[in-house]
Amino acid sequence: MKTDSMKLWKVVLQGMAYNSTGIVYGESYVVATNPDEAYNKVREFLDKENLGFSHDRELKEIHLIADTYRYNDVRKLLFV
Repeated sequence: MKTDSMKLWKVVLQGMAYNSTGIVYGESYVVATNPDEAYNKVREFLDKENLGFSHDRELKEIHLIADTYRYNDVRKLLFV
């Protein structure tokens, strides 16, 4: 798998599965080149907006959904 290609990640946090506004921040989809960048984008947004408790913002799991590189391991293409 090509490492510098853009990828679609599903970032799942420890908490934040419910919000009174209807937005579930605990499961976010992020376009980034690697899992660290994907989580950091979510975490920086939540920290900046001061949403939820800090322990709820911790990473639980991350999944690679699709890749812009044609010959990838997940066998799903991401078109940006």
